[in-house]
Amino acid sequence: MSHMIIAYENDEIKLCNDTCDSLNCEYCECKCCAQYFNEIKDLCDKDLLDGIKIQRIKNGSEIIKCGRYCGYFQLKDGTEIFILPKVTTKDRYESEQIFKNLIFSAYNIKNIKIASDSDTDLNRTNLFLQILITIFCSFMEILFKRGIKKFYNLEQENFPYLKGKIVFSEHIKRNITSKEKFYAEYDEFTDDIAENRILKSACECLLPKSNEENKKLLRRFLFEFSDIEQCKNLDKDFAKIQPNRLFNHYEQPLRFAEVFLRNKSFNPVRGKKKIPALLFSMHDLFEDYIKNLLYEFKKELNFDFKFQYSPHYLITENIAKKATMFKTKMDFVLWNKNKDKVIIFDAKYKLINLKKDVEESQFNEDEEKNEEKFHYNTTNISQHDLYQVFTYSEIIKKCEPKIKEVKIALLYPKTDNFLKSKSYNYFNGTKLTFIPIDLSGENEEIFKNNFDLRTFIEDNFSLS
Repeated sequence: MSHMIIAYENDEIKLCNDTCDSLNCEYCECKCCAQYFNEIKDLCDKDLLDGIKIQRIKNGSEIIKCGRYCGYFQLKDGTEIFILPKVTTKDRYESEQIFKNLIFSAYNIKNIKIASDSDTDLNRTNLFLQILITIFCSFMEILFKRGIKKFYNLEQENFPYLKGKIVFSEHIKRNITSKEKFYAEYDEFTDDIAENRILKSACECLLPKSNEENKKLLRRFLFEFSDIEQCKNLDKDFAKIQPNRLFNHYEQPLRFAEVFLRNKSFNPVRGKKKIPALLFSMHDLFEDYIKNLLYEFKKELNFDFKFQYSPHYLITENIAKKATMFKTKMDFVLWNKNKDKVIIFDAKYKLINLKKDVEESQFNEDEEKNEEKFHYNTTNISQHDLYQVFTYSEIIKKCEPKIKEVKIALLYPKTDNFLKSKSYNYFNGTKLTFIPIDLSGENEEIFKNNFDLRTFIEDNFSLS
């Protein structure tokens, strides 16, 4: 079993002291020995790890600083590095569950368990590999729903009759004494094409590495591919793949297949080929998670709100002309059926503290002087966020004359310091609500736990 290093987003990995025995222990948390530290440092220097960098601290020593990214990669000897979300301070297993929820939302995967039985311990289950296999399986299911593609393969054979066109160089070489035969080439319309061979090989490669849930799916895929051969020359088959709009649904599973077939381990490498990112931006995952929540609420509540927004521009060269510069981009804009009410949601992946009201927060001189950082209180809410959503509401009011009411809310991860929604008013009376988004729980619990978001939509669209 390979060694593991477990770290957390926006946290540090430190160098152990000389007595550290991390080469022999089962796993390390937020620390590693010099061998692993230097190897990760080398990857950072080569700019191969998104969001991870080396920092010098006051005593001159170095630390590895993890940014707002989570994911997985391996070192040369197979040592596994897991970077998990730090939304919760309770335990590592809850961080694992949050990470799975975010990844599955990003790839729109539902009701799939990663580990066999109830075993979710990283010490016994390669969590991230199983997540990647599950994502691959979800793409394969989409592919089979849309249908396995067939295409023309160029075949060459020595026939007792003429078929296609003669390949004269081979015909002369092979049939100089057999004048009754023809060495010819022809196009055959078949499903035994490079794309399908690669995917079949990936399924066979993953079968022994998968948990029971994924094994069932992979066996079904292999049954569907029963008439297709395995890859005999992987590089040759990959070279045959050409961009084709008819094969768009093959793009994602082929990317994952390339990772599984060409990389025995997920070592960070640089190359021309696109492969799935193994380090994921937490902000992007958080936005995808909220988008899936909103779509689920739309189905569950059976009402007609629309995600649509015609972007507006902020400035123009001439007052008589329409604004054409600096396009606004809002995260989520919900319109009611009559298009006279709008809710603007802006997602921010940061941990805030609303145990006390903003008015009770303690200011200090350094924070007041350092205005460019936008942090003015202990809530960790930046003034920039407040400016942003207020500007959005004013733009909508001015540019959409039919709108009678605009509601705005900032969405942050739910933590022990931010358990319930809170509302405040701007200087002009505009109401702003801070809503906690619960990232824990499994399957249907996710929607039950986000009661505050659902209630906000119901109340403001008069659905309750």
